[in-house]
Amino acid sequence: MTIHSDWSRLLHDECPEAFHADPPQKNPQVGVIDGHLQLMSLHRGLSSWDAFVYHLFVKPVMQLFAAGCPRVVLCFDCYDHVPVYKSMTQTKRVNKKEVCVFNADQGLPANIPDDPMLYLMNRAFKLKVVELVIERAPALILSKMHAEQEFILDYKRAVIFSHKDAIPRVMPELVPMGESDVKFCRYVDLYGNALVHAIDGDYLAIALLYYTQHEPGNGNRIHICRQLATFPEPANKANKKQKTEPAPKTEPIAKRKIVKCWVDVQLLYLTITQAMWQSAGRDTLLNTRTGAGFSDADAVHAAVFLMLMAGTDFSRSLPWLGPRRIWDNLPCIVASLMQAAAIDAPVENTIGMTTDLVAAKLYRCIFEKHCGTGTTFDKTISLLQHSGLSVSVRTKLPSKPQLVTTIQNVMWVMAYWKTHNGLIATPLDGSNGFERFEGKVMFSDMIAS
Repeated sequence: MTIHSDWSRLLHDECPEAFHADPPQKNPQVGVIDGHLQLMSLHRGLSSWDAFVYHLFVKPVMQLFAAGCPRVVLCFDCYDHVPVYKSMTQTKRVNKKEVCVFNADQGLPANIPDDPMLYLMNRAFKLKVVELVIERAPALILSKMHAEQEFILDYKRAVIFSHKDAIPRVMPELVPMGESDVKFCRYVDLYGNALVHAIDGDYLAIALLYYTQHEPGNGNRIHICRQLATFPEPANKANKKQKTEPAPKTEPIAKRKIVKCWVDVQLLYLTITQAMWQSAGRDTLLNTRTGAGFSDADAVHAAVFLMLMAGTDFSRSLPWLGPRRIWDNLPCIVASLMQAAAIDAPVENTIGMTTDLVAAKLYRCIFEKHCGTGTTFDKTISLLQHSGLSVSVRTKLPSKPQLVTTIQNVMWVMAYWKTHNGLIATPLDGSNGFERFEGKVMFSDMIAS
């Protein structure tokens, strides 16, 4: 799971002009491909491992060269540096699916397995596939590159391949990092305008946070190639008969259509700032700690914080607070949200204000008829628990420890996503909402005191 998929659809509705069918002609200086996401496209239809390497790695790299990028980066996750908190997500994924038996000392099968996903859930198998790509792809890419082009492989370290160098050249200024999705921003810092090939929704949020640290400009534009799932209208919907005529017994089921597009993150940044200011009125959004007005960066930082409250790879979603409900109720919480989650907000402010002035208000807006004049989060949830809501709804309402843990998780995720060339601490003392219990990493509120 990444950030909730509805966020990209919602942002598409708010700003369709930020989504383009073709790569933008904006003088791209670097292309970045998430290799781990490409791995997940492994399928039996590929005739051989060589075909897999070519179609899922060599071809996309050459497409970014063709789009005008003078250099292209292929990133892979390095498990040596992936935050220990991620183990919760991995355990959850593995528990949900059957996983093949494959040991680290085995070689890859001669042919691609009939059900590759069962194998890719096995880390030893996945690492073997990564090693295969790293072994074969660079030479194939070099053979197709022009003299002035560069190919960078970012795995356990970042290495440049080019016709100018007799041997691959290590980039010592780039420290080893874990997950691919946190690596791409450092290439924007190094080179400028970037075309990023990654379908993971996290990339949108990470790029938005990048702009809260670096003002959007013409030299650091980020366009992300991702997928949007659309559901076309049934074939006979446009020609429906009038109500006086008999309706057809059945209507063709609309097939899910996958559409690839390039997302202009700079334009989404501007769209979000506009939505924040329109929700409350810019003159009313004053920072009570400084007496000054909030910046556009503060607004986007707060908006991303709110987006992540609907769930990430490192945190749970809050019950009944999906993206659409959060976005539609933005006017009732935006002033408190800015105070709670602006860039310089103290930790205690973020936790306290998000609990009683953001989350509590959201639940009061959603269940307005059932919670009366509740004020604090505790009071609001208590009223809802004693209301006429169904048992199933009341059972899913969050506790205060669950909410506080989620806020701590999200704050850590944002700090992690803003660390572009380094590692971040992952203590298991509960300060980030994560603790170790009986050998497993768990959310703090799930451990009995």
